[in-house]
Amino acid sequence: MKYDNGIKKCPRCHEKYLVSQKKCQFCGLVFDRLNYFSNKSARKEVIKLHRRNYIMTDEWPADASKKTALLLCAFLGFTGAHNFYLGRFYKGLTVLFGLICSMVLLLIPYKSLAYEIIWYISLLPAASVLILWVLDFIRIFLERYKIPVSIDEKLYSLKSEIIVDEKKDNVENKEEKDEKTENLEKESKKINKNKKKKKN
Repeated sequence: MKYDNGIKKCPRCHEKYLVSQKKCQFCGLVFDRLNYFSNKSARKEVIKLHRRNYIMTDEWPADASKKTALLLCAFLGFTGAHNFYLGRFYKGLTVLFGLICSMVLLLIPYKSLAYEIIWYISLLPAASVLILWVLDFIRIFLERYKIPVSIDEKLYSLKSEIIVDEKKDNVENKEEKDEKTENLEKESKKINKNKKKKKN
């Protein structure tokens, strides 16, 4: 989601909306909840195949490090390590499968003609792994890499509790203020009565 003259893109439906809007008019996503998005909680949903419980966004949540992802991609990107770290397990498995296939095809001994054919075939998964590796590094660096995120229920419930406590405190403070103002009014009335009596 990038700013463009007060306009952003919804991470769920990718429709444009105004920054002043509190809710997406197309998919109903409440933007205040984006502050409580977590990559860790989304990983569990990805494993469980609960696609409705998480969204893909290029905004980095607090529990996902861009530096760690870049380092993993730079040195272990051919194994899909950065994908596993960020919860994109199926993409990571695809990269790992491509790497294993190309290694197996290259290591098995063949006769001259057959070996040449197999060698060329093995280049296809190897090339796809290389392309994905380079593209992912560029996307992570430019913050265009899509990360699965979902609402951290613990954080969200904690926020709700804090709001309830704040409301209670506000009510109590109001009651205290009302009592003080009442007492001040009573005292001022007493003082005025005493002044009138003295004059009389």
